[in-house]
Amino acid sequence: MKTKEKLKYLEMAERAQELDNYADAYKYYHILGDEGVTEALFEYGRNLKFGWEGKQDAAKAFRIFQKGAVRGVSMCQWMLADCYKKGFGVEKNEKKAFFWIKEAAETNNPFAIDELSTYYHNGIGTEKDLVKAAQLCKQIADDDRCASAHAQNNLAFFYLTGDGVEQDFEKAKYYFMKAISSGCQGKHYRNATIESARSGNQNDIKMLQLCGIDY
Repeated sequence: MKTKEKLKYLEMAERAQELDNYADAYKYYHILGDEGVTEALFEYGRNLKFGWEGKQDAAKAFRIFQKGAVRGVSMCQWMLADCYKKGFGVEKNEKKAFFWIKEAAETNNPFAIDELSTYYHNGIGTEKDLVKAAQLCKQIADDDRCASAHAQNNLAFFYLTGDGVEQDFEKAKYYFMKAISSGCQGKHYRNATIESARSGNQNDIKMLQLCGIDY
């Protein structure tokens, strides 16, 4: 595809997406993706993964993310890691998942940094390392680009329990209140914590008591 034609399709795709015209946006991304245009690979692969406009195709989505990942597209690296982690379109491989999520995080991708913290927290594809998990949570919890409620919630419980950080109830309260104030995501974490506390989870009970939230 010639440069002029590529730029035309990219402009049309982006304009359609801005107007919430996803049918046209993904039609153009598919054209560009089939031509191997790097800038379109993430959106093309994402549509194939979730089947928003057309049929879901796990194997093809994996190949598209792989193509973008080796070209250094951070969002493709993030998605490729998820494919390996879940066995989506490829055989499950947690070590490869860890490799690619780490590659994406090293580009300062906030979504990947947040996810990499979870890998270290749960020992996915690598040894469990609560110190690194907490450090990554802290990095993204204070990042104005995304204000990740997920990272803020996790960091709050790190401070509550003293896992990976020095125990600090004030910081636990601070980050939990930030997490549950983050729109729909915040409501989810608030409700999940209340439900878990009602089931007897001691850490969730402590967090709600610390924050003065009835359960």
